[in-house]
Amino acid sequence: MSEKKMKSALELAMERLDAESGAAPRLSDEQKAAIAEIEKRTQAKLAEMQIMHQKNLAEAAGDYAQIIELEEAMRSGKLKLEESAEEEKQAVRKQ
Repeated sequence: MSEKKMKSALELAMERLDAESGAAPRLSDEQKAAIAEIEKRTQAKLAEMQIMHQKNLAEAAGDYAQIIELEEAMRSGKLKLEESAEEEKQAVRKQ
């Protein structure tokens, strides 16, 4: 008699998701490389932004209003960059 292994909640959820939305299509090697390049470029831009942000924070030491402004600018810049990268990756996936 063979016993069935019980599935974890994650495995069950993933099966349900695949059944509802259909399995994600396989990406070609070119698509994978393009997505990897987008991610690499995004990480480089984020690192550059972080360096500039740290420099600006050091210059604004003690000026709390400017620090808050810099933090908000960093958050919105990071969000825009990540959204742009995600749009690029979606375009590559649709090719």
